[in-house]
Amino acid sequence: GARLGGTGSGGRSGDTHHSAAATAMATAQRALTLACAAERAWGANRFLELVGALAPASGCEAQRSAMLAGRWADEVRERAAAMRKMLDAGGPEDDLAWQERLQGASSFLDAARRSVFQFALEYCGGTRRLVRRRGEN
Repeated sequence: GARLGGTGSGGRSGDTHHSAAATAMATAQRALTLACAAERAWGANRFLELVGALAPASGCEAQRSAMLAGRWADEVRERAAAMRKMLDAGGPEDDLAWQERLQGASSFLDAARRSVFQFALEYCGGTRRLVRRRGEN
């Protein structure tokens, strides 16, 4: 597809900065949305266990995975809060250092989110099929 801005495109050079800033912002928003979903899913799982709607997984490995998923969910909350502050404060669209910090924060948040899901999956049985079956029992 056609690109806006950049060398040889006929666009102004400012369009490139705007596009990079918009991409960084969109990436950060996506990371926030997915991270909050992971944290919420883990919290919902624990809540359903507490009220007896789901039987807690048993065994040492399951307890280890639960502890790690909980720790990473806490990390997601902290990183998401920091990213929200960064987004609320904003940055000049032509500030490449701010864009790089935002991209780095997005990457860290994505890593924390993946860890929550990984340990939650291990806790629930290791495969999505087993996780679905756990909910049916």
